Amino acid sequence: MKIKIVIVILIILTVFAFIFTNSRIKYANNVLAARKYISQKNYIKAAQSYKEALKYHPGDFEIYQELAGIYKITGKQDELENIFFEGLKVRPNDKSFLNECIAIAIRKKDMAKAQGFIQKAIKAAPNDGKLYFLLGRAAQEQGKTKEALEAFEKALSYNYDKARCHYNMACIYEYSLNDLEKSLEYYAKYLQEDPEDKFKVSSKLSSYSQWSAGQAFEDQGLYAQAVKEYEAKLEQDPGNHAIITRLGRAYRKNCQFPESEKIYIKVLNSNKNDYYALNNLGALYYEIQRYGDAESCWKDAAAADPEKPNAHFNLGALYAKTARTDLSEAEYKKALEYGYNESLVFLQLAEVYKMKNNPQKADEYRNKALASPYYTKIKLIPEPKACVVPDARETGKKDKQTDQ
Repeated sequence: MKIKIVIVILIILTVFAFIFTNSRIKYANNVLAARKYISQKNYIKAAQSYKEALKYHPGDFEIYQELAGIYKITGKQDELENIFFEGLKVRPNDKSFLNECIAIAIRKKDMAKAQGFIQKAIKAAPNDGKLYFLLGRAAQEQGKTKEALEAFEKALSYNYDKARCHYNMACIYEYSLNDLEKSLEYYAKYLQEDPEDKFKVSSKLSSYSQWSAGQAFEDQGLYAQAVKEYEAKLEQDPGNHAIITRLGRAYRKNCQFPESEKIYIKVLNSNKNDYYALNNLGALYYEIQRYGDAESCWKDAAAADPEKPNAHFNLGALYAKTARTDLSEAEYKKALEYGYNESLVFLQLAEVYKMKNNPQKADEYRNKALASPYYTKIKLIPEPKACVVPDARETGKKDKQTDQ
């Protein structure tokens, strides 16, 4: 009996040995064939042979590298991308393949996937400043401002491209966090690192000096003084677009509605797709309860520049006020996606879910708002002065609208 068992075991081992040996022979033959085809510049057959070889030895990372080289030469982009992703399954920490996957994800604007690859790359190379910069850009594109700023700071700690880090941080403070003072601080740091001013920041700072005093009055809620300041500056520089749009905004906040409307319509007669004029004119119409006109302006603004968040946020507020909660939710989420102050968006979404009778979701978003590092910032915005709107219905507490 024992002899029979031994014989069976020997037969099984012999079969396995034959299969393994045969498999290795086929693997080797295919690799040799692939190399021969490469020497003949027959890349299609070389790729086919390498793929056959992988069937017999799927863990051979060098074959993935060879295939990547072939697909680069032949320009087969889909196959190239696939081979990078498949190769990472074999060797998850390979720096070269991780970098390629990062580039692919960024090119496809899949920033969540890019962020995942970058984080893996950082584990493999924790002192690579460029990876932290890319992590910051991926987070910035997703509207994750806190994560982005932290990543850029980390990149700076490794002395990676200080000019680009400072520029992107300035953009976050200006466009996402509405912190003009902080943004100017980082623009100045950028200019110290890049005196040639690749991103044309000097003109922005020059423009700022022309309307900063008026902006300071607005920030304090002193809208009549802001109007006077902007009017004086506009007399000196009648074509200054930044001052024109800010004067229109100051007129609105000072309850000078006809003057405000006249300014924005004049701008739009010159350029019907002017984002800032459309956005601010929408805010004017919203305040005087011309909701249809407000919606039209904000839709046009969003179409003119879909990735600016303010018009999306404003549409969210309008749809909430007019009980179109699904549309409101969608627009608020777009505003969040494009970098609007996350705390304020979370608070608005909490209100939307209350309207949708979903208290659990409302509490979830309120807690997110309270946990946000930007929560205290929104409480510092002064309350706008109350305006008497002719023939206006009583609407209760006003929604906050965002201007540019």
